[in-house]
Amino acid sequence: MRELQLLGAISELLTPASASTLKSVGDDAAVSLHSGPIATSVDQTVAGVHADMGHFTHEDFGWRSVATAISDLAAMGAVPAEVLLALALPVDTSEADARSLLAGADAAAVASGARIIGGDIVSSPTLSAAVTVIGTQQEEQQFTTRDGACAGDLVGVTGDLGASAAGLIQLRAGVTDELSLRHRRPTPRTLEGQALARAGVSSMIDISDGIATDAGHLGRASSVRLLIDLPSLPIRPEVEEAASRAGVDPLTLAACGGEDFELLFTATREVAEVIGTSIAGTQVSWIGSVVEGEAGTDLAEKNLTGWEHGA
Repeated sequence: MRELQLLGAISELLTPASASTLKSVGDDAAVSLHSGPIATSVDQTVAGVHADMGHFTHEDFGWRSVATAISDLAAMGAVPAEVLLALALPVDTSEADARSLLAGADAAAVASGARIIGGDIVSSPTLSAAVTVIGTQQEEQQFTTRDGACAGDLVGVTGDLGASAAGLIQLRAGVTDELSLRHRRPTPRTLEGQALARAGVSSMIDISDGIATDAGHLGRASSVRLLIDLPSLPIRPEVEEAASRAGVDPLTLAACGGEDFELLFTATREVAEVIGTSIAGTQVSWIGSVVEGEAGTDLAEKNLTGWEHGA
């Protein structure tokens, strides 16, 4: 599909922008209106690195590209507003596949309350997407960052862990089920992130690389040590079954698998008591504590590490 042909179809494919967007797709730059601070993040999805196109549809790829970028806003307690989507498409990409990719990207944005307002398209040997997301503050509520954890805080996590990694195991075994959907189409915890920010959590991060890595990010940013109780990690029975069939320890899968896009956070005991065992209708599990000591997490001492891109 040629670039001009696709550009001409974009306006009809995308959900119309919100009232805060003064100029959207079709001009040299988008123009939007926001009051107060905004949170901005960029995320890349590359076929063969983040998405095995032997198991992903182009619609899956579009969804995942936008959803994983919006997850960074969820980790700040931000309200997703706008998305800029830069696509690199192989020259043999069909019109149907290009449209499906855009449909998936648009659906993921709309599901989180955001709109795609612009971007770019180039040809490339490899399918990839660079997604910039813009989020606004909740009313009278600051963004939550990684550097606020203090000794004495508790460590919590939303949802369950290991489902995405188990889903990849299922896909490679030729099984299409709910776990495989969790891998192909993650759901960013935007409402949960906003509710946790309102509750007053001290720090927060989304789990893209696995708790074994992301807990270390929180610890180092806050100059504290996160102690994680492995047996407390929330794991669904289906994940345990998939891990066992693949000969993988379920706890290791939950700690290191990554791409769950749940939220890992810290909170004082008083805030933790208010949050309890659920937030915005999603399960919350308390899995550890924050102490003084070498910045990072004790999971490193147990030789548990999450995903890390090579240099």
